[in-house]
Amino acid sequence: LIQANADLLAEIAARQQAEDTLRASEDRYRIISQSISDYAFSFRIIEEGIFFDWLTDNFSQITGYPVEEILGKKNPFDNYIHPEDLSRIKREIRTLDPDRPVTYEYRLIRKDGALRWLQVYLQRIPNDQDNAIHIYGAAQDITERKQAQEEIERLNKTLEQHVRELSDLNRDLESFSYSVSHDLRAPLRHIQGFVDLLHKHMAATLDDKG
Repeated sequence: LIQANADLLAEIAARQQAEDTLRASEDRYRIISQSISDYAFSFRIIEEGIFFDWLTDNFSQITGYPVEEILGKKNPFDNYIHPEDLSRIKREIRTLDPDRPVTYEYRLIRKDGALRWLQVYLQRIPNDQDNAIHIYGAAQDITERKQAQEEIERLNKTLEQHVRELSDLNRDLESFSYSVSHDLRAPLRHIQGFVDLLHKHMAATLDDKG
């Protein structure tokens, strides 16, 4: 019994130490990520679904959702990740390699319906305390950059269209010029012949009016 109690106390102490280490790691990550990102977060994946463990307060500024509406709720991504990106993100985060951080870009739908683009850095945290997949993340709002890229792409497409139209016009002009040149060749030869005859036979008697 004494040995069992000692083992239990040792296990409790080890678990407490692991929890303290994890909490300290979360605090360090929170401080660092807040300084380099728009907001940071931590979530875990279990059989029941995905659950956020913590979020920085400026999460609400980006998404429009109060933290309390997201924190601890099942599958929070369903609320704000664009449906066309949602299945891809869910699939890929379940296969994250602890040794290989990844960066994703996806569309976010704010609570007011506005569309934003986010770039998210994710890191899976090695864990032997439970069967959950623990992941830290930091998000950056890249909407302005995406809009600039889209505008550049739009302008490039417009320019390409103008170039194609100009090329078509040049081909039409070349065809027209060739056609006119060919069609006028014979009449101009006749005109030149008559001018030569006129000059030969009447040059001496032609006045300025002639």
